[in-house]
Amino acid sequence: MSVNASSAWAKLHRLNPTHSIRGRLLVWFISVALLSSGGLVWLLYEASSRALQQTYRAQLMAVGLRKSMALENYASEALRNVSALGHAASTVAAVRELAAFGAQAGATSPAYQAAVARHREPLSFLSGLYNYPEIALLAPTGEVLLALNASSAGLEQRSNINSGVLANSELAGVFGRVSLLLQAELSNFTLEATTQEPKAFAAAPVMDAGAVVGVVIVEINKAEIYDIVTEHSGLGSTGETMVAQRIGDEAVVMAPLRYDPKAAFTRRVGMAEHGSALPKSVSGQSGYGSAVDYRGVPVLAVWSYIPALRWGLVVKQDTAEALQLITKQRNLALWSLAGLLVPLVLAAMIAARSIARPVVFVAKTAGEVALGDLTARFDVSGSDETGALLRAMRMMIDNLRLLLKQVQEASRQLSGTAARIASTARDQEATVMEFSGSASEVAAASRQIWTTGQELLSTMEQVAIAIAQTSQLADKGYRSLQGMDDTMHHLAAATDSMAQRLAVISGRAGSIGGVVLTMTEIADQTNLLSLNAAIEAEKAGEFGRGFAVVAREIRRLADQTAVGTLDIQQTVLDMQTSIQQGDTEMANFRLEVTRGVAASADTGQQLRQIINAVQTITPQFAAVSEGMQAQSQGARQISDAMVQLNGVAESTASSIQEFLLATDDLFKASRALSGALQRFKTEA
Repeated sequence: MSVNASSAWAKLHRLNPTHSIRGRLLVWFISVALLSSGGLVWLLYEASSRALQQTYRAQLMAVGLRKSMALENYASEALRNVSALGHAASTVAAVRELAAFGAQAGATSPAYQAAVARHREPLSFLSGLYNYPEIALLAPTGEVLLALNASSAGLEQRSNINSGVLANSELAGVFGRVSLLLQAELSNFTLEATTQEPKAFAAAPVMDAGAVVGVVIVEINKAEIYDIVTEHSGLGSTGETMVAQRIGDEAVVMAPLRYDPKAAFTRRVGMAEHGSALPKSVSGQSGYGSAVDYRGVPVLAVWSYIPALRWGLVVKQDTAEALQLITKQRNLALWSLAGLLVPLVLAAMIAARSIARPVVFVAKTAGEVALGDLTARFDVSGSDETGALLRAMRMMIDNLRLLLKQVQEASRQLSGTAARIASTARDQEATVMEFSGSASEVAAASRQIWTTGQELLSTMEQVAIAIAQTSQLADKGYRSLQGMDDTMHHLAAATDSMAQRLAVISGRAGSIGGVVLTMTEIADQTNLLSLNAAIEAEKAGEFGRGFAVVAREIRRLADQTAVGTLDIQQTVLDMQTSIQQGDTEMANFRLEVTRGVAASADTGQQLRQIINAVQTITPQFAAVSEGMQAQSQGARQISDAMVQLNGVAESTASSIQEFLLATDDLFKASRALSGALQRFKTEA
């Protein structure tokens, strides 16, 4: 490992351990184990809690049902007893006798007192038998005929229940309902006006032959009811039973409580309180759930309604006690989970180390590769995923090493190719510059040919004018032969001048031919250079693709130059042919003029022949004039073509300059690539 790679790996190793794969695996192993164990504990706790709640619900409902049935049975038994007492013959006889004695002898007569004593004995027996604190016989008018314990219920003998302190009492109310409905009934529990003790009564009509002769009233023994309510079997150490009666907007507790022995008629719960179960029970509802009792303690409770007593019944137990077993089970599971944490962490560390060690080695090797060290060599023995990863890493390093060697070789070849291309481009630039100079010279020569053609055309026009004048003079030649001689001399001179100018044009056409030959050689050389550049670009492969494009463009320009040169050559040949024809014609014309001069003596005789000859020459001069016009236009076209060719040469030179810049950039890029490859170490 190199020094840079070692320092970089040391920096990576000093990172936060929780960011390493070993730390993450350890965290994940522990998290998964804790979550699964915690989830299992929670599920067991929830299942146990629900099962135990169902058990306690069934237990509380069983206790509530048992107490509700006991209270219902007690109330039913009291109603049956008082109803049986009302139908007993002894009771009927006692009511009739006491009512009759009272009306006849008064309450203080010995006979009445004897009758009271006689009937008190069986009632006292029944009172002791059924534990009724009070048994009273009343007349239909509400008069008290007999009361075993007048001080207990406030019933004074010979008093009337519908007047005095009892007029608006619950006792008077149950008396009135029994007298009206003619059936046994239980009163609500209420506080007795004089003693402020909770009392309740059962009353039944005394019937004789279908007629009501009186009412029998017994006082319910609240101690027996309290015994039923305050019996706590099946409720643990915190459970209790509450009975309440609705009075107005309150549920009033009717019996002592486990934690409040004086709760009867003193502890009240508002009907609007949602946390308590008492308002639900006195409203006639039945159910089970969590609630908060009068102590502010969470409880599990069942509630129901007892129609016979018009009471609400609540059987409850503190939630802490009910779920104590679940709490112990949960705590035991948590301690067990805590005990498993140490071996779990050790196992997770071992597993994380076994998994992370190959990955750490791969990361270390990757760090060395990232810093350019490709000399790593290692053996792989594992067949799992980490072994596959190490084999892939080794293969990657081998491939990178081979690739770098190939790139280095390609970089060296690219540098050489770029140098050769640059040299070729400079040679081509010089050739193009020479071609541009030659094209400029050809353009100048073409402009000169055009100028000469214009002058020759002007001369031919003058000759045409002279011929016209000669024709006119020929018509007058019969009278002016001397003037014709002078004119013939002038014509001979003009013919000489025309011959000389045609000779000049012929010479200039020959010069144009030489320039065209030079242009052809330049085009051939340019084509050869483009072919060499294309061959070098093909050797360069992908790196010479741009040079191949430039070579094709140069070859296309060379082909266009060759085609233009052939056109110029053909035009020059046509022009030379025309000049030769004109020269021949001028020679003939000169011969004729010479003959005319020689035969000036007989001009008169041959004047008509001359006129005919002049008329014959006139169309020929027109043809010569047209040829000169075509020659002038050809020269102008040659000049324009050479100007365009010069522009193409300049454009080619500019392209070659850009090509040289691109070649220089390519050479610089090749050197930069070689420099970048120098930092990679492929051999130990």
